Amino acid sequence: MRPVKSEKNASFPIALLTSVRQKGEYEFMFMSKSRTLLLGLAINMLGTVVIRLFGDHLLRPGRVAETLVLYAVSFAVTALVIRKLVPGLEPAALLMLPTLILDPFSCLFFTSLFPNLAPTAAGLFGGWMLFFCGGAVVGALPRR
Repeated sequence: MRPVKSEKNASFPIALLTSVRQKGEYEFMFMSKSRTLLLGLAINMLGTVVIRLFGDHLLRPGRVAETLVLYAVSFAVTALVIRKLVPGLEPAALLMLPTLILDPFSCLFFTSLFPNLAPTAAGLFGGWMLFFCGGAVVGALPRR
């Protein structure tokens, strides 16, 4: 781990990230596989609720530029978070697994699960989930 200024001298966001990073790395090191998988399930369920509530502001068919920005930002943020908090490919895979298994069904039953979204947003949703998972893989790859 790189040395960081003491939390007293660091700005609030840096101190918070440092604290989360240090706690997160050790928590994931000692977390069992089943607990990591359950955490991935909880993240997936929380994401589903957020998309159900606010997805109509994020997934807008026909707005290609907005969708590309959403995909790029999601990829980058996920890669950075995974890089900082998850020690390796195996825990990252366990965190992604619920998304990879459950979200195809979310696409299949899209209009029932997300009545606030246009049916044509199902493809945007599926692509978005793949960008999240791709960012997680890139974030978990070992650095050279």
